[in-house]
Amino acid sequence: MVFNSAYLTYTLSDFLLTTIIKSLNNDNCVIILAEKLLVVKIHVMETHNIPSPEAFGEYLIEKGLLSNAGFARASQMVESTQAPLHKIVERLGLAKEEILLNALSKYLGIGFLSREDLPDEPICDNLFTPVYLKKHCLLPIYEDAEKVQIAFANPFDAQTIKTLEFYLKKNIKPVIASTRDIEWAIQVLYEQTDSNIENEKPTTDDVETLKNLATEQPVIRFVNRLIETAIEKRASDIHIEPQERTIQIRYRVDGALIKSDPPSPTMAPAIISRIKIMASLNIAERRLPQDGRIRTNVRGSEIDLRVSTTPSLYGESVVIRVLDKTSVILDFSELGFDDKTLERYQSLLNRPNGIILVTGPTGSGKTTTLYTSLKSLDNEHRKIFSVEDPIEYQLNGVTQIHAQPQIGFDFPRALRSILRQDPDIIMIGEIRDRETADIAIQASLTGHLVLATLHTNSAAATITRLLDMGVEDYLVASTTAGVVAQRLVRKLCTHCAVNDETIIDLIRHVNPDIVDRAKTLSPKKPIGCNVCQNTGFRGRTSILEIMPISPEIRRSIVSETNDAKIEKIAKYQGMTTMLEAGLNKALSGVTTFHEVMQIAKVD
Repeated sequence: MVFNSAYLTYTLSDFLLTTIIKSLNNDNCVIILAEKLLVVKIHVMETHNIPSPEAFGEYLIEKGLLSNAGFARASQMVESTQAPLHKIVERLGLAKEEILLNALSKYLGIGFLSREDLPDEPICDNLFTPVYLKKHCLLPIYEDAEKVQIAFANPFDAQTIKTLEFYLKKNIKPVIASTRDIEWAIQVLYEQTDSNIENEKPTTDDVETLKNLATEQPVIRFVNRLIETAIEKRASDIHIEPQERTIQIRYRVDGALIKSDPPSPTMAPAIISRIKIMASLNIAERRLPQDGRIRTNVRGSEIDLRVSTTPSLYGESVVIRVLDKTSVILDFSELGFDDKTLERYQSLLNRPNGIILVTGPTGSGKTTTLYTSLKSLDNEHRKIFSVEDPIEYQLNGVTQIHAQPQIGFDFPRALRSILRQDPDIIMIGEIRDRETADIAIQASLTGHLVLATLHTNSAAATITRLLDMGVEDYLVASTTAGVVAQRLVRKLCTHCAVNDETIIDLIRHVNPDIVDRAKTLSPKKPIGCNVCQNTGFRGRTSILEIMPISPEIRRSIVSETNDAKIEKIAKYQGMTTMLEAGLNKALSGVTTFHEVMQIAKVD
């Protein structure tokens, strides 16, 4: 018979503390008591024969879910962190949590529970504290006279199982549930009474009260979980919107807003105050908008969060932009450039001077396109600067400057300083006014290549926008090398999309010329599955129109013609419009006809 040592730490009531001490009063236990903290060293028998993580790794390899190289890499982290193998594999991005948990369930021969399977009421709530449940990531599911069913995020934790059997004097029947679902259930079932936040409406005029509420553990855990969920869902933004009787939480995933389970509305002031403290904002100021930044680390990934608050009818509305540096791929093909589009764009980038403008609304991927452009242009022979507000991602080989208008360091001032730094290429985060546009033109006239963004609806409309700013038409004509207009559309999930026969009739009304071509391709429609969270879409791709400024277009600009005339010339010279580019992707099964029509509607 083999004996091991286990340690238990509980925060207990006086009654339960006395009961346990009496039950443990024997020669096999050493009891240390300090106030209401009980630390018990228990010698327990080795009664559970749970296979090792190494054996589970071999099982994953056998099933084709993990490569040998991936297992070797994960094993090193298991040794250094002592974390379970399946958690390390998930953290490294080698397999998804759902796949790993299902495999683990089959491998161990025990059940796997989803959030819907978890209990509606606390089980054994008089025996466990939320602190203990959270520490070991476990949740009681069912109890009878002989056994207790408990969900574990780490069913390899044999020591905890043995300790619980000794403590509860019952058999433990382990099942598996995800860390996310267990923590959610603990918060809902066990932590409601762990703080007075749920029962006490805070006085929002009392700054000290807000600070105290914002440092409560349930609030901290909720905000941390909010950020972790955004990463898991690949969200670009988190929206926190106080309503009259609730607080609405939504995530923007692939351009669409998705609702999440809301917390208690009484938690709203504390949650918002917590976010403002993390972003170094003034929690006492609720009458004016504020902007801040949070840098954090989630599961080994460095995450940059941009926080924006603005006053609304029922409290401050908060939007958090999520910038996951590990998820950004600066590659033209990944952005959605096909061979023809890339060739036309590269011909603009290869120019020694001039201005290249990338246009579109907020969130259309303009900055990512410019970052990818700078990456392709970067070499040891070129000096590259960028002026941004804010700097979204760090680029090696590029001197990035953060414009700060609040201290007088705006775009024009930053650009003037750059021109004294002997640059070859300059990227401007956004041309917002005539002064910035004039300096960009000056830079291009003195032999520099300038890349910039602008908010317009089409490539041709960009010319009119510059003229409306007050820039002279001959300067626009002589310095602008080309304009790229782009939008983002959702990509169909490759796991569940099916052929769509109905799209032919829809295309016939938009562009009859491509109906015959559509019949030879395979347009698809969304269905929805676990991989895409039942949306039918996963990821986004860009659709673009690239308009080089030809001599004919230059003459048209000087003659003060309109957008339609410029676009007509560009199309005659071979420009693929945004609508045509979108339809091409819909016909090839990358996206849907409806997605394209939402962002490239025909007048």
